[in-house]
Amino acid sequence: MYIGILLPDGKHCTLTFHDHNETEGQYIKAVAALAVTAAQWHELIKAPTIPLEFGKLNIFEPSGAWHTEVFSPMLMNFQQRLTIQLDAFEVSYSTDFEYKPHVTLTYFKKPKVNPYEDLTLWIKNVSVVSNEFGTTTIKI
Repeated sequence: MYIGILLPDGKHCTLTFHDHNETEGQYIKAVAALAVTAAQWHELIKAPTIPLEFGKLNIFEPSGAWHTEVFSPMLMNFQQRLTIQLDAFEVSYSTDFEYKPHVTLTYFKKPKVNPYEDLTLWIKNVSVVSNEFGTTTIKI
């Protein structure tokens, strides 16, 4: 399970990553945490969208994942608020590495082109995605 931004081409920008063996209860709590975060965001920040500015290609070592960087102070703020709510709802998420917004493109082989380079998207929705329990999308 992960919480992230689904992009038009089927890729996604991950905000938090969770165990692949989540329970239905964890999924429901993650949706609740996201809903609270989105409601707070709308009420406190009054931002109807989050801008995502994409950058250059990079590789994560040792996984070999090629990704494009994402620059967005607003996204970082949203992600930090989300982790506070996940903690409050007792939903565990990976803390193995410092969160850096990115979109994974390929593993091991460098892509010939970066489809996101010099692109800015305005994000309106964030989703909880589970292979087992489906996808719940919430408007921010």
